[in-house]
Amino acid sequence: MQISFLEANVPTPRSSRDYKESMFTFDAQHIHPIDQMDLHKKTSEMMYSTLINTTMSSSKLQVSLNNVHS
Repeated sequence: MQISFLEANVPTPRSSRDYKESMFTFDAQHIHPIDQMDLHKKTSEMMYSTLINTTMSSSKLQVSLNNVHS
């Protein structure tokens, strides 16, 4: 199994070039099944949170644009 995550290279990142990707690899067969389920749960929660935050930001931007037009 490979897991990667982004780390900021600068204090206030503004573009994708301001991040570096860190990756680590491990054999999932050596992980207890309960821990695998917990990892899956936590990963799902993180993805859901990111999706919700992005959707909310998009919605707020749309409302702001509508207010600017009026």
